[in-house]
Order: sequence, then structure tokens, then C-alpha cells
Amino acid sequence: MRAYYNRAAEIAVIDKKVASLRQMPLINLVCLKCGNTKSETWNVEVANETIHSTITFFRCTKCGTTRREAG
Repeated sequence: MRAYYNRAAEIAVIDKKVASLRQMPLINLVCLKCGNTKSETWNVEVANETIHSTITFFRCTKCGTTRREAG
């Protein structure tokens, strides 16, 4: 078995300013840390034998601060 150490490898570089890989919905919500008005949002359902609830998460698109609300 031969190793091919002299071959050049291709590396893809994705610029965050050009392309966004996130597919979460955006809402208008003021970030308590930086004041930005855009946040991503998603829901997580939590259930056990006695309790069934939904937790909503919000992540600031500028500073990344995440907060949650139980509902």
C-alpha cells in the first residue's frame, strides 16, 4: 500500500459574509446583550409522563447569545 503525500488536496473555504448555512427562521426580537433586532428561533418539545411543554429558543444573529422561553 502506497501513501500519496505529494498530491495536493482541495479544501473548500466558506466565507460567512457571503453564504449562510443556517436554515432557521428569523424573527424581530431585540437582543438583551448587544441590541441587535434579528434572532433565529426554534422549538424543542419536552415531555415525560406528567408534563408536556414546548421550549422556544432565540439566538442573536450578531453576537450569538441564546435565550429560551418555556411555554
